[in-house]
This record gives sequence, C-alpha cells and structure tokens, in this order.
Amino acid sequence: MNVDTRKGLTLDVATRWNSTYLMFESTLLYKDIFQRYKEYNLGFIWLPIEEEWESSEKIYEFISYFYDATLVFSGTT
Repeated sequence: MNVDTRKGLTLDVATRWNSTYLMFESTLLYKDIFQRYKEYNLGFIWLPIEEEWESSEKIYEFISYFYDATLVFSGTT
C-alpha cells in the first residue's frame, strides 16, 4: 500500500468546527489501512461497513464547502 503515513489520524475537537472535516479527511485516507489491519489483528472488531464508509464520504464532501469557506473568512487559504 502506498499511503503517506506522516499525516496521522485527527481527532474531532468540540470547540474547533473544522476538526470534524479534518477527522473525516484523515480517516478516509486510511480506509484501506483499517481494512488491512483487521485482516492481521483478529481482535480489531470495529470497522465501518461499506455503507458507513459511503456515508462518511458524502458527509466529508458536503462539509468541505464549509471548511473552505471558513478558511477564506479566516484569511488562511
């Protein structure tokens, strides 16, 4: 797998709205890694089903407009 692992996972922070977008971004980036990890670690029982991944992708796409607007209004583009 050719995935840039320097990014790492991002956690959601209740007081930072854009952290939700960044959390989705990092999680979707590592989707294949999560699935591969489950194959090697039978104790890893939590993994979204395909429908949940698809919903996550739609949410990520939807909130990307708000993320971009926030960057424009905050002056960081």
